[in-house]
Amino acid sequence: MKKLLNLILDIIFPLHCFGCQREGFWLCEKCFQELPLQPSFERFEKLLVFSVCDYENIQIKKIIKTCKFSSISELSNTLGKILIKGILKFPEILDLLKEKNQLLLIPIPLSSKRQTERGFNQSLIIARELSAHFQIPICDQLKKENRLPQSKVSVEKRGQNIQDAFSWQGANLNNYQIILVDDVVTTGATLSEASKILKKYGAKKIIGFAVAR
Repeated sequence: MKKLLNLILDIIFPLHCFGCQREGFWLCEKCFQELPLQPSFERFEKLLVFSVCDYENIQIKKIIKTCKFSSISELSNTLGKILIKGILKFPEILDLLKEKNQLLLIPIPLSSKRQTERGFNQSLIIARELSAHFQIPICDQLKKENRLPQSKVSVEKRGQNIQDAFSWQGANLNNYQIILVDDVVTTGATLSEASKILKKYGAKKIIGFAVAR
């Protein structure tokens, strides 16, 4: 039913590229290649986070907001491809990803309530893109309690809002290096809080990956 509705909407309101307005694309290949990527590291508490672009870029912001707030899951795949493109420009990250036998991708989860409302978890889809490209396994056993969305909480209170929100339902993580995957990092509160629970279950090393900052 949802696919049929999307098909009808595509006919009535055809897609237009976020960059050049070309019909038939969310983001055409030319505009994808021209995205201004600025891969960088930033430290949040004890967690190092790698991101590839500025959230204030008009096209990036449109992609993320449309994906999340209009529930367009295919844009999550686009975000994954943007992250991959940024990774390929950063030799230090490529060296890390060569250690496939010790790496595990863990997407930041949505609460069950948010997942039902949206219909998908964009971070999981981004992680799947990374997994397919770099041949790194995913473990989707990090769970999250229902809390206010971080975007609706003041910057000062985001750490408090997300405190103790995560639980781990998988096996022990001894000797694994974990890549936590999210779409956007702002204060780093979500990624930092998630990393704490993973360390309790034996994660050897944790780094965060985000599309935008």
